Amino acid sequence: MKILASILALVALCGCGTTNTGQMSHALLQASVTLGEQYALQQHPEAIPYIKAATPVVCAVAHGTNANPAAVVDALYVSGLGTNDTAKLIINGSIALLNIAVASVGGTNQPEISAYVTDVCVGMQNGLPGAPMMAKHANALTSPHLK
Repeated sequence: MKILASILALVALCGCGTTNTGQMSHALLQASVTLGEQYALQQHPEAIPYIKAATPVVCAVAHGTNANPAAVVDALYVSGLGTNDTAKLIINGSIALLNIAVASVGGTNQPEISAYVTDVCVGMQNGLPGAPMMAKHANALTSPHLK
């Protein structure tokens, strides 16, 4: 969990040394969600069934008409999947990253916000055990990396 918190902190601080930090890239959000989830699930495999169940809920919101962080939270709450504290922490980490991305566009650009929710969906799918390793598909984002 310390690594998940570290990833969150690094993404939050990314670009703070400049006066114009701009918009968070979609690749960065997707990779951060994937890698954070992969690490967390390696450390806490008991959370895997909860994350597997939550992923389609997030993806359903992503494919809806008004995707945003609040809609993700509402859908997860209604689904009743919040019974595992570790899974909640992992999902909340992804939602925190989503909030940072949405803030980077001012919170009003709906097409971009929807694209960010889709990035979280894809990141969660890629972070599940058995999914293709993100590092193999995004060498520019993760290289050099440990194998």
